[in-house]
Amino acid sequence: MGTVAEDSLAQAQALMAAKPEMLAYRMTVLMGLLQQNRTGEGLGLLLEMPVNWFEARSRWRLLVAVVLHREGYREEARRLVEATERNSLLAKKNGSTTE
Repeated sequence: MGTVAEDSLAQAQALMAAKPEMLAYRMTVLMGLLQQNRTGEGLGLLLEMPVNWFEARSRWRLLVAVVLHREGYREEARRLVEATERNSLLAKKNGSTTE
């Protein structure tokens, strides 16, 4: 049996395999890959599904920016970060986010 992170990633990968069109599952897998410093695989995962990241949720846009930056696409990462409304990432008083 693997670590909790490995097991969680495997579960997320199974969900994504069952429903590859679900962006939420894909982003969960991406977070697991980032945690394991497997950004090359994360970039491949992003390229499999055409998404306009400027229209995606801010928190997902930032995950994509991290992958791009780590893989050497610093200008693309910078543009995504600059296009992110920081206030949309802040918690409201009730603890939820604005997204």
